[in-house]
Amino acid sequence: MRLLILFSMWSPDRSTSSNDWLDYYVSRMNGCFPNDDKFIAINGNKEAIDRDRLLSIQKVIGVSDVPDGMVINSDASGYQHALSECADILRDYDAICFFHTKGISYKFDDVGWLRDEVDASIFDRSRIIDALGRHDRALAAIKGFLSPSADGNRKYARLAASAGIAQPSVHYLATWTLYAASSSSVVDVMDCLPADVKSKNLLSIGETRYFFEAAIPSLLSAKGATPVFLCGEEFAEGVNRSISFDAMPSHNCAILSAEFAKRERLKDEYRQLAVPYVFGSLDQVRSINIAFDCGD
Repeated sequence: MRLLILFSMWSPDRSTSSNDWLDYYVSRMNGCFPNDDKFIAINGNKEAIDRDRLLSIQKVIGVSDVPDGMVINSDASGYQHALSECADILRDYDAICFFHTKGISYKFDDVGWLRDEVDASIFDRSRIIDALGRHDRALAAIKGFLSPSADGNRKYARLAASAGIAQPSVHYLATWTLYAASSSSVVDVMDCLPADVKSKNLLSIGETRYFFEAAIPSLLSAKGATPVFLCGEEFAEGVNRSISFDAMPSHNCAILSAEFAKRERLKDEYRQLAVPYVFGSLDQVRSINIAFDCGD
């Protein structure tokens, strides 16, 4: 399977911690995806990136700075620019990987658990290939959850309508914004997105920094990409199946998949309600009461 990696790269500074993070991502690109093409979009703060280090990444087909006017405080503008720059070649690949320098704003030594989770999931190429191969069109993500915002659902529905998607679709988040999607779905989304979304500063057109975490995965699935979550999908025993919990990623993904089944069953009659998302440890979420207005 031919993969194209779109890498949204950012660094806060040239500190030892930031250099360790960049070394980590360079080593993973070379060690896990040595034969896959890579396009790097430097997402602002350009002076903090050691470009000589990028030369050691294998099979880089392009490096480009995100135009200053498009940069926002998010990996989203890097992805936005990379998609625009690579629009003519997306069809040449079987799948497109969306990777970014996740965690680089934290001290390198403090979040080894994050790197362990990424290494065991989205940076395992064989797992990506297996997940993508389960459906004609698929989106392979680490984990995800249904939108917790009624206003966000309405905003997404307006975006989908502006992209010519008339039927109701599921609005969800692919957490950490690290995922891979069948290129046919990516091409279809790029072809139907309004021009402003592809070329202008996302904040200036009313979108948010989470655009590629929520809106884009949701649009990809509206174009037929079935989500597959690498954390697994299993309802937690004795826990409300209508509430997402930060401590239970596989439970949240089970809720999400059930929502897709509901949408398929109801078709044009489907209407999505916001689903609460609760932070806390396992012990805490089993003992709290939740009041929530879905806003419908």
